[in-house]
Amino acid sequence: VSGDAIFKSYSEKVSSPDIGGAIAALDLSKANTFTFTPNRNVDMFEILNVPSDSTTFTIRIKNPGNYTVDIDTFVMGGDSIPVYWPGGVVPQVSDSTDIYSFKIFDGSDVENDGIYGVVGGQNFS
Repeated sequence: VSGDAIFKSYSEKVSSPDIGGAIAALDLSKANTFTFTPNRNVDMFEILNVPSDSTTFTIRIKNPGNYTVDIDTFVMGGDSIPVYWPGGVVPQVSDSTDIYSFKIFDGSDVENDGIYGVVGGQNFS
């Protein structure tokens, strides 16, 4: 199989988070790429169906409504999950389009091992 054939066969499923109140639920059994436009403030992200090994996921937030989105608060099964950012600096979601990617190294102990976040880009217009 040539390298070109491998590239052409790769894709990721895209989904929108389920929004309930101020919580956005990311179901990792449905997708690893999420895109949404908030229509209210979002106080936390709940991650569902995390694989027991490692995984990644990406969130694209289109925020034209100037809503607050807390990109640093994650829970799983009601338990808080620590989120680690480069230099310990938590990004602020802009009033435009932002992209954030996250890495989980140990899905069987994510409540203790945490999630590592990086900014893919902010304020795209």
